[in-house]
Amino acid sequence: MARIVILGGGFGGVKCARTLRKLLNAEKHEILLFSKENHLVFHPLLAEVAGAGLQPKDVAAPLRQLLTGVWCRTEEVLSLDLAGSRLEYEAHDGTRKAMHYDQLVIACGNDANLAMIPGMEDHAFPLKKIGDALALQSHIMEQMEKAEVCDDPIRRKWYLSFIIVGGGFSGVEVAGEINDLVRRSLKYFNHIKPEEISVSLIHSRDQILPEVSPQLRDFAQRKMEKAGVNLLLNCAAARATPFGVTLTDGTLIAGNTIVCTIGTTSFRLLKRLEIAKVRERLQTNPDMSLPDYGNAWAIGDCAAIINAEDNKLSPPVAQFAERQGKQVAHNIAAKIFGNETKPFRYKMMGQLCAIGGHNAVAEIMGMRISGFAAWFLWRGVYLAKLPSLSQQMKVGIEWMCDLVFPRQLAYLKADRSRRVGKAFYAAGDFVIKQGDPGTEFFIIESGEAEVLKFTESQEEPQHSVRCSNPQLAPTMEHPSSHAWRQKNSGEQLQVPDTGTQKIADSGFYAIIDGKKVDCIAILGAGDFFGEAAVLENRPRNASVRARTNLEVTVLGYSVFSQISGTLNPFRDALLKAARRRTNIWQQLHDVRDVLDTIPLKHVLEPVPHVNIKPESHVADAIAVINKNRLDFCCVVDDQDALAGIVSRSDLLRAIEVAATLPEGTEMNIKVKQIMVKNPVSITINDSTAVAVMTMREHGFKTLPVVHDQQSRALRGYIRIENIMDNVLRRMLVYDTHSGKAPRVTKEIQKMKL
Repeated sequence: MARIVILGGGFGGVKCARTLRKLLNAEKHEILLFSKENHLVFHPLLAEVAGAGLQPKDVAAPLRQLLTGVWCRTEEVLSLDLAGSRLEYEAHDGTRKAMHYDQLVIACGNDANLAMIPGMEDHAFPLKKIGDALALQSHIMEQMEKAEVCDDPIRRKWYLSFIIVGGGFSGVEVAGEINDLVRRSLKYFNHIKPEEISVSLIHSRDQILPEVSPQLRDFAQRKMEKAGVNLLLNCAAARATPFGVTLTDGTLIAGNTIVCTIGTTSFRLLKRLEIAKVRERLQTNPDMSLPDYGNAWAIGDCAAIINAEDNKLSPPVAQFAERQGKQVAHNIAAKIFGNETKPFRYKMMGQLCAIGGHNAVAEIMGMRISGFAAWFLWRGVYLAKLPSLSQQMKVGIEWMCDLVFPRQLAYLKADRSRRVGKAFYAAGDFVIKQGDPGTEFFIIESGEAEVLKFTESQEEPQHSVRCSNPQLAPTMEHPSSHAWRQKNSGEQLQVPDTGTQKIADSGFYAIIDGKKVDCIAILGAGDFFGEAAVLENRPRNASVRARTNLEVTVLGYSVFSQISGTLNPFRDALLKAARRRTNIWQQLHDVRDVLDTIPLKHVLEPVPHVNIKPESHVADAIAVINKNRLDFCCVVDDQDALAGIVSRSDLLRAIEVAATLPEGTEMNIKVKQIMVKNPVSITINDSTAVAVMTMREHGFKTLPVVHDQQSRALRGYIRIENIMDNVLRRMLVYDTHSGKAPRVTKEIQKMKL
């Protein structure tokens, strides 16, 4: 029996399977369809699920009901051998199994790629699956519940601010549905005002919906703006953080809900295929077969198919995928029976897009329709695609009820204490703030953070700042946290809500609203924070701020407690870190004052003239370390930016690497194979006290110094011996004018010096 395998349960794959079952004898041809989901998702209706306008079952058609006579399997396909006509899949018991095929149709679509914008993958909701829509719906209702009881008007507006990135079909549909949901639900909330709600749609072009005619774009734009959607056109998102979306011009759009509808990528299965691709889509012949493989075909979003109707690339939309599925089924049948295949040719019938509030825009066979009529037509088209008359009647009755009765406002509340996730913070953002509840533990994946301690102080009047480190200049760029940006010493800084703040000429700490801010640790990749409050079940006793763009892994309370409770070495390391991060300056006032008088440049040592590159040989690093009597040597790239460090202990790894290399290549070990990438460093503008705390946190004796954290241009390094030598000499210096004996502090007395 010949076997035809279809990968993907979307519009194209389902249409192909149904057509093949009609064309081929079931006794001679077996048809298999692999799909991780056991249902076909009507993606254009996901926005209505997110807006509580539809139930999840209304947008999912079970594959087994759709595909009579087709063997539907939910295993994941792991690899393809096109030359050998074989595939490997993960079986029900987790083992890897192989299968032979006679014909293969690749129709697996694309995956969401939120990572194209920094932080979007960590803080934005995608909208590709039913689970995405349900998660977004629950989150929206949770924000409204929080806003209802929040007594801070700024934070309440932040809860009620919803940001959608992308002004195509998906972005417009979800923006309209979210706006409709929150505004129609206001009558059930007593303390939320309409003016506190903000729904913003960010689009990089000058008009939304570039796929439809200008007249329909204008209609959609007018309707959405009238409904209360804020359209931010000719704008692009630069990054996403827990506080909102920052645009490329630096503007922060604050909000606690971000939905990203842009960015796609091919699945890993297809990325591994070494065949021709067009923008990550599989290149096909005119009949949708893959070049050089007569029994393999590709359709849908994952395929780059030229439409013979206009000789243009077919758009990745369901309408084209369905027609491609039908045509490729006929081509496969023609191939089996020895007939000639045909190129793909299709003229688009029209397009529809819902814009919220029972309104839509449509272009059908040259006719333009808008408003309720277009919305009713849009619903009818998808109702007709459901697999059976019984399901069509059930869903149709529910949709009629939705026109009369209000939307369902209940939501399922997830246990966030058990979650493991990721988060992105831009430089200057606070990750945690002193006094916050200790519910999460953080591990740094990339970037640097600084631990700040706020204490009561009477040294300066309120709203003043004393700071020689120009990076410690606070602004209120976001209502829920301080954001900090670089200012020059002595510069006046206007801060909303707190007035003008003065940066004085000395001191490495700040006084803000009567509270002194000490930097007590600088953390880098591999370090962690937030452990003390979680372990001891108390509020945070310090704040942590992103020193550079920061990517962290977040462990909820339950997950963290379970790991720390079963792994004693891990718990011991956490307790040591908590003790190490106490504010040492509370007991060493005089030492801190002396460090204030030592500019970092005075203890900076130049970089050895020999530049160690990532491509340098390990022997070069050994020579530099030995010649200059260093604990480590710095590795710089072609722009002289700090790329890594190689310490004496890292050299031991060279032996391990050598053991894994083929015979005769042991002496070709390069520095990049053993170096620590993107090491912790300080900038030339940091204070000597910051250097001391960084060394204390990591147990360093030497520390690299860069020009700034953006360029990471290497300026030199410092040794703890040089710093301590300067401290002791300044604490034991004679007053040459008065002839007085040296000033001896209590710290020096205890050290018996």
